[in-house]
Amino acid sequence: MCVIAFSPKGTDIPTKQQIRQMWYQNPDGAGYAYVNKKGQVVYKKGFMSLSELMDEFKAPERFKNTNFALHFRIGTSGKNDKATCHPFPVSNNFGELRKTSGEADSVLFHNGVLSKGGIVRPLASDTQDFVVAMTPLLKKYNKSKARDHFIGELTKGSRLLILYKNNTFKMYGDWQK
Repeated sequence: MCVIAFSPKGTDIPTKQQIRQMWYQNPDGAGYAYVNKKGQVVYKKGFMSLSELMDEFKAPERFKNTNFALHFRIGTSGKNDKATCHPFPVSNNFGELRKTSGEADSVLFHNGVLSKGGIVRPLASDTQDFVVAMTPLLKKYNKSKARDHFIGELTKGSRLLILYKNNTFKMYGDWQK
């Protein structure tokens, strides 16, 4: 199962040794996201080698004082390529989900299996299918208990992390600290 490492604002990001360990257990690609000083979520994904990923962490200070998340993939559905790595901008446009970097109002990370994938497009992962279908509910941060309960029921057995602009986030599922 994939791994999501989440460091909320004010906590340390994973060490280089922890990153290596997560990579070796989940080597099908990686990606990360953080909220920049303008309040936008910045994401970059498609790291298909450990050395390529480690180059991104030569200046880890840019990830301090913000919400930061890393995802390490084990491919269970969809193509194992750069564009199927997480995170995904919350969008119902499949082309947007395949972008390997950018800024967004919100991005989603998933850990678990939601379906076989391939509903939106033949090479779509289960998470890409989920994001396309659920964009109206996921796009903006809100405190709706009904929405949170509904998403929690749909994703039972999985973990979701959604980073929103201005350093807000939502977590669904059972998380370990």
